Amino acid sequence: MTEYFTADPHLGHPEIIEHCQRPFKNEQRMTRETIKRYNSVVGHDDTCYIVGDLALAGPTRYHFVVNILERLNGTKILILGNHDEIRPLRYVDAGFQSVHTSLILERGEYKLVLAHDPAIWNVVSNWDPLPIFIHGHVHNVWKSIPEKRMVNVGVDLWDFTPITLDQILDELGLL
Repeated sequence: MTEYFTADPHLGHPEIIEHCQRPFKNEQRMTRETIKRYNSVVGHDDTCYIVGDLALAGPTRYHFVVNILERLNGTKILILGNHDEIRPLRYVDAGFQSVHTSLILERGEYKLVLAHDPAIWNVVSNWDPLPIFIHGHVHNVWKSIPEKRMVNVGVDLWDFTPITLDQILDELGLL
């Protein structure tokens, strides 16, 4: 089993294509290709932490989210983003194993803090030792800030493909 991290697919959100200069003709192609790339690395026995903004889908588009989750491999865990507008337990009903506003994971010598908005880093910036902060929200504004141990796992910076902890550690110069 491998763990993966990703953020900000914004499936079903046509405006994000122009906003982030995504290489897709329309939202349907973006959705198909993002699912294809996700499944190219995430297997059925793997876990993927989606660090916010899976889809532009409020309560009236619940079945759109169900359809997306049925097509994605592995166990999926959602860290809520600002565009995740369905009630948290409905996301569980849709296919997520669990839903969180933020999440702390211990992986060997590393403490990982997952939260969608990087502004939350201010809360953990005085922890000793400094955790690895995994986030999304800022799309292609920055990929990482190594001195703050921050990594943006947004799809816009990682070829629309979830990444592993080793890739995060390598990005931060910790491998």
